[in-house]
Amino acid sequence: TKSYLEYPQWPYKRVAGFGKVKHNDIVVFNFPAGDTVALNYQQTDFYSLAYGEGKSLYPHRISMDSLTREQQQIVFNLYYNAGRKQILADPRQYGKVIYRPVDRRENYVKRCIGLPGDTLQIIHRAIYLNGIKQENPEGIQFFYHVQATGKSIPPEFFRKLGLSNEDTQGYQPGATEFYLPLTKKAYDALLGRKDLVTAINTVEWGGEGLYPPNLYTNWTTDNYGPIWIPAKGTTVTLTDDNLPTYERCI
Repeated sequence: TKSYLEYPQWPYKRVAGFGKVKHNDIVVFNFPAGDTVALNYQQTDFYSLAYGEGKSLYPHRISMDSLTREQQQIVFNLYYNAGRKQILADPRQYGKVIYRPVDRRENYVKRCIGLPGDTLQIIHRAIYLNGIKQENPEGIQFFYHVQATGKSIPPEFFRKLGLSNEDTQGYQPGATEFYLPLTKKAYDALLGRKDLVTAINTVEWGGEGLYPPNLYTNWTTDNYGPIWIPAKGTTVTLTDDNLPTYERCI
């Protein structure tokens, strides 16, 4: 049951801001892809869920490297439409699919990296704006694969590392490997506990889960882009290579 009424309702209108967002500002915003969700899978936006479910319906792996951009789009559309159809046809498993107004979507708090007109790229975990390497903020976290001795790590030690319950939800007491987001200070402190860990390795996530979801690239969380951020008054020539990046905005 929804916790809000959809009536009376005014047409959607954006109110003018009180200032201009600058690089590295901390901003709060509504997660755009959270406009549609399946109620039994609210932690996943509908679009990612549809792509994932659609792909699972076609177990034979398709070598995207061997396809043209046009052929790749056909495959992505096949996955999305198949997944969407399955989700809508099975409300018992997925729940009812609903649209959420802007003020009912998740609030995200993030650091502003790129602004309109910027070209954003990540190279070996370093952020570049318009070709210029940016300085990492203090306390930045990266994901690591932790190999452990199997000795249980007390929650109090995780708290000392500055890790929340959400950060450590993938850890089970006695596990010999797991993933953690760590600052440089936390990394050094954990690696120094030879009674708890044997090695900590970097992790480079790629493929599904990166934007845009319907563009095949070799991008990862550590090596991403370049991607140009649209600015008012500018134009971009749409091609098969960049259309997936901008079509949702359009």
